[in-house]
Amino acid sequence: TTANYTINYWVRIVSTANNEFLLGTAHTDDAGAGLRHRQNTSNVIDQYMTEGSAGGTVCSNPSATSYFSTGTDYMVTLRYDQSLGTLNAKQRLNDGADTTANKTAKTPLNGDANNPFTIAKNPASASDYGNFYIAELSMWERQLTEAEIEELYNGGDGLAIY
Repeated sequence: TTANYTINYWVRIVSTANNEFLLGTAHTDDAGAGLRHRQNTSNVIDQYMTEGSAGGTVCSNPSATSYFSTGTDYMVTLRYDQSLGTLNAKQRLNDGADTTANKTAKTPLNGDANNPFTIAKNPASASDYGNFYIAELSMWERQLTEAEIEELYNGGDGLAIY
């Protein structure tokens, strides 16, 4: 992970299960440096970053009330800015309000050779795949503006990025 990024994608869940990995490199709280985005064991969506050591949490941003229903399209926007004093991590479903979190004193690392970036799969498993569709996955090395996010959402119709 870099010090400043936006990840945006559309997802449709086919069937739900606890601890569904949507994308990332980090597979547990203290192993696998980098980013994890999943529907966790409490069925909330969690944006999580770790430096990959015991107690190495950089940021944890669970969405207290948002979860994915089956058969519904959701636009997911994850943003992070290491340089901010507060509200470093932002997570948004569709055009709703951001859930936010502050970083700790830890710094995210730029990758983990043992756990490469995966989509729809637990990075630590050879067979732990999610049952959902992801479309229009895009990454930027900056935070998108509110206007850019609204343009991508396009009233729920989405906007193809080519």
